[in-house]
Amino acid sequence: MFPSAAVLSLITILSILFNTYNTTIALPFAILWLISPIVAFKISQPDDKPIYKAPDEDIELIRKIAIKTWKFYEDIFNEENNYLPVDNIQEVPTNKVAHRTSPTNIGFLILSMCSAVDLGYISLKKFAYMLDKTMSTLEKLDKWNGHLYNWYDTRTLQVLHPKYVSTVDSGNLVAYLMVASSSIEEFLNKNPMSFDFYNGLKDILYYYDYNSEISEDLDIFTLLNELNKNVKEKIYYPL
Repeated sequence: MFPSAAVLSLITILSILFNTYNTTIALPFAILWLISPIVAFKISQPDDKPIYKAPDEDIELIRKIAIKTWKFYEDIFNEENNYLPVDNIQEVPTNKVAHRTSPTNIGFLILSMCSAVDLGYISLKKFAYMLDKTMSTLEKLDKWNGHLYNWYDTRTLQVLHPKYVSTVDSGNLVAYLMVASSSIEEFLNKNPMSFDFYNGLKDILYYYDYNSEISEDLDIFTLLNELNKNVKEKIYYPL
């Protein structure tokens, strides 16, 4: 902007020299144009806003929701459904599982795996195992020109009729796979000791109704012993 301001200043000076009556008209515009780089610089600066820090109570609530959400995905991850997520589970008036899935549902499952690693619920070993099972199933599915159809039976892997491709669902899956790719790169370059297994195990103990106070002085091995002693159900969390 400075070269243009210099040119305008020259034009302004010349206009004043040739006709002094132009001074009152040209001068204000010249001044405005001269200070325009400073104005543009000032208004282009980012706003300094304080970073929001959620209260501990809110974080605790969110983590409680997170572990319940993860357990849903983990519980439906089985051979019967070919390691694909079911669309929904009805609880009332009777327990009924909708054995169908879509690209969006599959994307959510993969995203939940990445989140489970971040939150300390599973190890990279289990993440790799689960992701491999799901991706291997995706390779078996019938496709249209390389695109997944929108609905499949999770038990038979047959395409549900009417057959169609959804750009929305396919786009969702692509977006989640991009997130998974970035997450894997981050996990592989992360210090193994920096994974949040401590808070992850605390959430797992909460889920299984282990209500004793957990000291922050406990190391991960002690927490694992507490988990084995106090949780009646078998939990598989390879470390």
